[in-house]
Amino acid sequence: MTRMIEKKKGRRRSLIAAVIVVLAAAALAAVALWLNRSGRLTPSGERAEIYNFASDAGTVTCGVGDGLAVASSSGLKVYDRTGLQTVGETYVASRHVLTSAGAYGAAYDVGGEQVRIFTDSGSVRTLKADGGVTAVRLNERGWCAVCADESGYKGAVTVYRPSGAVAYKWLSGEGYVLTAAVSGDGKHLSVLTLTDSGSRVVFLRTDRETALGEAILPGELLLDIGYTEKGELYGISGDALYRLDEDRGAEEAYRFEDETLSGWSFSGGPVLALSAHRTGGACRVMDLAGHDPEELGRFDEGVTSLDSDRKTAAVLTSGGLSIFDRADRELTAEYKEAASGLSVSLTEDGSAIVAERNTAVVYSLTAAE
Repeated sequence: MTRMIEKKKGRRRSLIAAVIVVLAAAALAAVALWLNRSGRLTPSGERAEIYNFASDAGTVTCGVGDGLAVASSSGLKVYDRTGLQTVGETYVASRHVLTSAGAYGAAYDVGGEQVRIFTDSGSVRTLKADGGVTAVRLNERGWCAVCADESGYKGAVTVYRPSGAVAYKWLSGEGYVLTAAVSGDGKHLSVLTLTDSGSRVVFLRTDRETALGEAILPGELLLDIGYTEKGELYGISGDALYRLDEDRGAEEAYRFEDETLSGWSFSGGPVLALSAHRTGGACRVMDLAGHDPEELGRFDEGVTSLDSDRKTAAVLTSGGLSIFDRADRELTAEYKEAASGLSVSLTEDGSAIVAERNTAVVYSLTAAE
C-alpha cells in the first residue's frame, strides 16, 4: 500500500465554509443515486410483473450490470436481468446511497463505515473504512475509491483493488475532500477538494507518493469529476464543463451560464442536460465527446434523468424515454409509456432500465421493426 500525506495547515476553516462543504458533499452523494422508491423488474417493453419488493421513504435503486439494485430500510437486494434475486443483505442505514459502474455496484450509508461492493451475479464483499464515508466511486473494472472522514485531516481517499485489498491511501490537509475518481486501469486517482479559495483537483498515481500535479479553479465550485472510457478527466460546475489535466490544469470546454445544469454523464464522453429555466421547462441535451458540441435533442419538458456510454445516450423526461445513437446523432427509440419514470440506467447487455415508483421496466435501445 502506498500512502501519501499532505502537509497539514494550522489554520482551521471557518464555520460557514465548513457548512458549505458538508452541503456540497451531501449534494454529490445525492447525485450518485438513481433516485427511486421500489420496483419490479420486467421484460423489455412489457408490463408483466415479475417481482415486488418493500418500499419506504428512503428506498433507492441503481442499475448494475444487466440488472437492478435496491436499497431500503431492510437492506440491499440485487436482481439479475431475468428478475431473479441474486443478493439479499440485511442491515440498517439512515441514508442509503447506491452507485455503479459497469458490472460493479456499491451500497453505503453516508456517515457509516461499511461499503458493500456487489455485482448482479450475486458476489458481495464488504469494505471497512477508517472513518465516516462521504462518497464512493467505482470504475468498470471494479477499482473503488472511498472518501471518508479522517481525524486531524480534511478527508481521506482509500483506493481498493477489485480483490478488496487496499492499493493506496491519500490524506488531505489543504482542502475538504468531496469526491474522487479512479482511471479505468486503476493507475490514476483524481481527488476533488474544496479550499477557501475554490475547487482544487489533485492528480495522483496509485503506485507512487508524489502528486503528479493539481488544477486550481479560484472562485469555482466543481460539483463532480469523472473519467471517460478514453481516460480523459472532466469536471462540471453549475456554469461550465472543464477538461482537467495534470500538466495543463483546468481548461474550459463548454460554458452554459445562461442555462441550468439538469444532469450529466462522463463515461462515454461528456453529455449534459441543460434547462432553459431554473424551475424546469424546455431542455436540451448536448454531446461534448467530439471537438465541437453537438445537440442530441430538445425537449419541451425538463430532463428527469440521463445515462450514456460511448455509443448511446438515454434521456428520461416527463414525456417519456428517448434513446439516441451518439455516432449518428439519431433518435433510435422513443417510449412515451416511460413518462412516469424517475431514473434511467443503461445495462451491459444493451438495454435501458427505467425505474418508477413501484416498477422497473427494461426497454430496448432500438425501436421494434
